[in-house]
Amino acid sequence: MKRHTDPKCMKRHTDPNYLDKFEVRPHKEMRGSMQHGRSTTWIICPFCEYEVEAYNWSLAGSGKKCPICGAIHTLYYGTVKKKGKGKPK
Repeated sequence: MKRHTDPKCMKRHTDPNYLDKFEVRPHKEMRGSMQHGRSTTWIICPFCEYEVEAYNWSLAGSGKKCPICGAIHTLYYGTVKKKGKGKPK
């Protein structure tokens, strides 16, 4: 079995302060709908106050990225954003 030796990946796993680079906030779920068999949820981003529509399967999987500030909305952890990243100009 090959061992993964990507330098970025190795730094992430060996840096004890890696998680300090991220900020996690709870998001507010507004409402959900089930149109045409697709379950969606509307979320208010806690960083930029933008309303994001996301499929429930997307939130449970890799998450939904906010188009304004780039934060990632997830089902289990809330909203995650890298510290020091502001709104794009």
